[in-house]
Amino acid sequence: KCTSYFMSLTSAINKSLSSAVVANRLSEIENWKILLLEAGGDETDISDVPVLAAYLQLSGLDWSYKTEPSSTSCLGTVRNGARCSTSKAFLQPVKTRPNLHISLHSHVTKVLIDPKNRMAIGVEFVKNHQRHVIRARKEVILSGDRKTKLLLMLSGIGPADHLQELRIPVIQNLPVGYNLQDHIAMGGATYLIESPPECLPLGAGIVLPRIFTIDSLMRFLRNHDGPLYGLPFCEGMAFVNT
Repeated sequence: KCTSYFMSLTSAINKSLSSAVVANRLSEIENWKILLLEAGGDETDISDVPVLAAYLQLSGLDWSYKTEPSSTSCLGTVRNGARCSTSKAFLQPVKTRPNLHISLHSHVTKVLIDPKNRMAIGVEFVKNHQRHVIRARKEVILSGDRKTKLLLMLSGIGPADHLQELRIPVIQNLPVGYNLQDHIAMGGATYLIESPPECLPLGAGIVLPRIFTIDSLMRFLRNHDGPLYGLPFCEGMAFVNT
């Protein structure tokens, strides 16, 4: 059993925007034991390269996941020119804390809920094709995006009619997932530009086979500059309170 139990259900790239932050903050309390269950693994080195962000989409690193079309949908944070997930910023620096336990490739399948008082008492998860059950003395914290809604419904919390269709015992009838909003994304805009003189003769366009060279790779690794640090997919970003 853990004094405090913490769980994440996200991709291998980002490990959820909030999970790493929460695990970092909770483990500051030395007499609390934190278990972070992560469905994915560690980020690959290629995920650091800003210009290759699109290369990782619809790959094993993001579970090749697609949502339904939405009117609402970011490349992510950049630190010292390279992409930086919240895992790298908040989890990697504290992963050796003795009270923080991180289990990767641990796919949580259900939150265990006491039917009498409706309190979460643990979870079950699958790792290495084996089923495990973990119970918490304090609390279970879900931190994720799309999969959190799915997990709640698999655990009996969600729209009663939908759960009954799937023969899932209803613990609490709630409109889980009804207000899910994805990141804004715009695609298909095509336009011509006139390359400035300093970009000639190659031009100002981003063509991966042309910019991904030994020279650009060495500039990225040694000098922290060059075309691989470009952000061609997200030059501007804003959070608007609507």
